[in-house]
Amino acid sequence: NSVSVTTAQLTAYVADFLTNARESGFAIPSDMHARALDYLRTFAGETITSHDMAQTVAFATYVITRNNFVTTTYINNFTTYADEHMKKWQKTVSGTYIATAYQLMHQTDMANTLISDYTTDDTAPGDATYMYLSNKYFDTPPITPSNAIMKYINDADYNSYTSALLIAAMTTHANDEKLPNISVKSGDTPITFDTNTDNTIITLDAATDKLTIECDTCSND
Repeated sequence: NSVSVTTAQLTAYVADFLTNARESGFAIPSDMHARALDYLRTFAGETITSHDMAQTVAFATYVITRNNFVTTTYINNFTTYADEHMKKWQKTVSGTYIATAYQLMHQTDMANTLISDYTTDDTAPGDATYMYLSNKYFDTPPITPSNAIMKYINDADYNSYTSALLIAAMTTHANDEKLPNISVKSGDTPITFDTNTDNTIITLDAATDKLTIECDTCSND
């Protein structure tokens, strides 16, 4: 191949990081970002010759798609190889990346069918990737941590790569989901919320002896 799998993997991670930074409002080196995407587009269009290459093409396809490119050709390239050489690929992280690419291109039926096929691979990185993508891009109830994720947390044998995936997975939906419509009163006086920090803060008068908390969108459970 004219571009190596290892180089493509690293380039995809860098391009994904730069995309996240840009979406968070940071200034990024646009020339570097553009070159990385061009590199990935070349890679994703090449003939796939191995499982490692196919998995990297799936990841690269997701990164390219989230940068507003139509990636149907790259998806077809992946599935042509995977259908023959990667049985049950739909249940893997690669399938999750392809599902997310479909979702980003508004092909929701295909996306929802494919994302629902994922089966835990009993690894924290794989399950965290699925959890992150599902929570970020799909209109479904929040995905909860799998047994593999909880084992990784409880074992406390951490590495930066898996930990970063878990942080992303376990914080994404909390930032994006619609929060319950909660009101708090001190007597008959509504209390305002300070949401300018990472935590919700309310200020109470020292004489407060009773609070009333109401939620008109919460279930009775």
